[in-house]
Amino acid sequence: MGNAGPVIVRPVALALLVSGIGVAGPAAARRAPEGESDGPVWTGWLGAGGGARELGPGTGTVRPVAELRAGLGLELSSTYISRYHELKIGPWIQATGDLTGALGEGGFELGLTKERYDGTYFGLRAGGGYGVGPSDRGAAIVGTLLLGRRHAWGECAYLYRARGWRAFATVRYWPTEGRGLTVVAGVEIDPSLFFPDEDEDYWRELNRRNPDHCLVPE
Repeated sequence: MGNAGPVIVRPVALALLVSGIGVAGPAAARRAPEGESDGPVWTGWLGAGGGARELGPGTGTVRPVAELRAGLGLELSSTYISRYHELKIGPWIQATGDLTGALGEGGFELGLTKERYDGTYFGLRAGGGYGVGPSDRGAAIVGTLLLGRRHAWGECAYLYRARGWRAFATVRYWPTEGRGLTVVAGVEIDPSLFFPDEDEDYWRELNRRNPDHCLVPE
């Protein structure tokens, strides 16, 4: 057990490093060529949720837990797998915490979206992080399932923004700290949805088909 710490911490640190590089990617992103719509897409969120924390592996003793979170994601690659479904992948980073601790997390997100139909989104995040405080101290492994709706804004841009909301279910495990699992469910939302501009109602756009970002002029 004495060597378990480095074995876990190293891949977690690597995941965070790769995520940080990915989030810095917009600075190097090129403008989408005319007639193409495969530019990078970023999204941000604030979220809140609640669940249960196991007080020790296999003890069966749990206590309630609540958390707040804020994060950023960047889609660097996308592939159409049917007429409407698009597969997307990219890095994410997130800060989350409660009254007794906080975590910095990062990793990769795999998403399936009907980007050209109604914006329905299914996603899976996997990664790791490191926490401080009595409840979150040490290296953790994390996985999250997502379900929601989004709409991408931008036209022939260097970078597009996707606004939307997602319901999430997250599981965390601290392999070297003698803790059990933590399970949290809640909602993430882009806060800009609450501050529409004069020309666009962001909530209404979530129910519409997303147009091609960059069209060939006729």
